[in-house]
Parts: sequence; C-alpha cells; structure tokens
Amino acid sequence: MGSQGQFPSIPYVLFELGIYVTAAYVLVKLWRTQPEKVPRMLVAMVFAGALEIFDIRTTHTYHYDRFLLMWGDWPNWFPICIAVAWGLVLHSTMEACEHLFASRWARPPMVAVLAVSVDLLLDPVVASSRIVAEPGMACDATWVGPGQAIGLGFWVWCVPEAEHSLIWGIPFGNFYAWGAVTLGFSAVAEVLQARFGKHATLGDQWVLAVVNGVVGYHAVQLLIQAYPKLIVYAHLPEWSLMLAMFLPGFVLIARAGARRTDRPVLLTTWIFVATTLFFCYTAMVTQSVLRDRLTLVFVLYSLAVGVATVGLYYWVLCGRRAPRTRTASISTAPSAPAE
Repeated sequence: MGSQGQFPSIPYVLFELGIYVTAAYVLVKLWRTQPEKVPRMLVAMVFAGALEIFDIRTTHTYHYDRFLLMWGDWPNWFPICIAVAWGLVLHSTMEACEHLFASRWARPPMVAVLAVSVDLLLDPVVASSRIVAEPGMACDATWVGPGQAIGLGFWVWCVPEAEHSLIWGIPFGNFYAWGAVTLGFSAVAEVLQARFGKHATLGDQWVLAVVNGVVGYHAVQLLIQAYPKLIVYAHLPEWSLMLAMFLPGFVLIARAGARRTDRPVLLTTWIFVATTLFFCYTAMVTQSVLRDRLTLVFVLYSLAVGVATVGLYYWVLCGRRAPRTRTASISTAPSAPAE
C-alpha cells in the first residue's frame, strides 16, 4: 500500500498508468475519427475531478491513498488518474447507449446503469474502509473487519459505526453518486446536443462541452445533496433511493429490445470496461494482501457481477443486429468510422 510520504507500490502504478494509456488511446482514436467528441471527454475529466475534490474537502466520507500524480495536499489530495478514469467512464457509457434504438431522452438513465455495473466490482476490489464514530469524521488509515471493504486501499471509506447500508463495506451513497454523476452529465449533454449540436463546428463543440461541464456540475450537486436530506427528513430507506436511481435505466434498456443500430462497435467504447474487469480479477489472484482476505461468498459475488456487466454491455452494444446485405447498406442511423 502507498502512503502520503512514500512512492506508490506496483499495483498503484499499474492501475494509474493503465488509465493514462487507455485514455491516450481513446483520445487519439477519437481525434482521428470523431474529433467532435474529444472536447466532451476532456471536459468530463475536469467536471468529475472538480466534483470529487469538493466532496473530499467537505464531507470527509473518503480519501485517496498516494498515486504518482496528485492534486492538492494530504488528506484532501486527489489523484489525477481518477479524473481521467471518469472521462473514460462517461465516454464509454454514453457511446454505448447510442447503439440502442431509444429516445435521446431515455439514454441518461441507461448510462447510469452501465456505469454502476462496473463499480459494483471495482470499489470492493480496490477500496478499503475504516470504522469511525459518526458521519463526517475523517479517517487516515485502513481497517478491515467483518463486513467491511477488503480491497487494496486505493481509496478509503470512513464508514460510521452505525452504518448498515453497505455493499461489501462500500456505502450505498457511493453507488448512488455514480448514478448521479453519469445521469447528470449525460442528461445535460443530450439537451445541448439536441438543441445546438446538429450543425455545430468543432469550435462550437468546445463551447458546448464547457457549458455541459458547468451545468452538469450543479445538476449533479443537487442530486447528491438531495440524498442525505431525503434519508433524514423524508425518512426514505437508502435502498429506495438506489431503486429510484437505477431501476428506470434497467426498464428502458429492456424496453429498447434486441434490435441495434448498425454503428460499428468500436474498441474505444468498451476498452475501459474490459481493462477494469481485467485489473480487478488479476489483482484478486496476484495480490496477497487482497487474496488472503477473499471469501468464497465474495469470489462468487465478483464472478456474478463480472458476468452480469459483460452481459449488460454486450446486450447494449450488440443485441441482435440485422444481417449485412447489399440492400441493407443504407443505415437507419449514422455510422461512426471503423477503427
């Protein structure tokens, strides 16, 4: 494990460099084939990084361990690679949903479902947690105990002692926030593209991306800040808020049916999902600090989540495509350039 005064260990470095390499590949491919989407992905990194920095400094619900490139000072620092990873998450999920024959306005809830399916494995594998006496208390070390996060400690959750709404030690609020970030950003993007994107130049797309980031930031803050208020004042159980965030996306994905557009399924759309799953499963096998904590139940959970995530992305990206014939060469939807 790394610490604030030491060079990060090998798993940290591999995780961080893997994100940078993947992002560089995706951005180069986009610049060559779909340059109008580069601004949105770059702004998404700044947008998500700003959200996390604000959250870390105001709530103290979690903190990050040391990576190579950090923004700020301990304990409120933030790894640059996490902001880059958010750009990949938002790009991958929004691109994937464009393969569905579904309304533009139906896409944001589906984007939220695709995003959280990855984090249901990622967070338990790479995060750890420490028990604190009450909400808002900072924690500065990892603590592993019954029912708590068992991961590598890339980031550490400060879990109140009375908190019971957890998935392998990770608070429900984390998964809700994943939905809020992806739902809010993609919803604003769809509104802007529907209104201004049809004839927008590359310069116009930069303006739209910046507006997307600013408006999306405030939209997501409203969603995240509503979470504790609904729990405390409306007495809503946390599981009901999770259902409200993700059930619409599942329903809309199912209602979209099996038919897909003939847009080519590009590597830039699914490479982040594939590399994330690969890292998680490799870490479970090779890292003794993680392997020694694994239980049969967690292994079965991780396999089930992995299979479900792969199946979900395959369904959204591929579904059932019409056979390619000479007469079917004219698409009912615009096709992206092949890689």
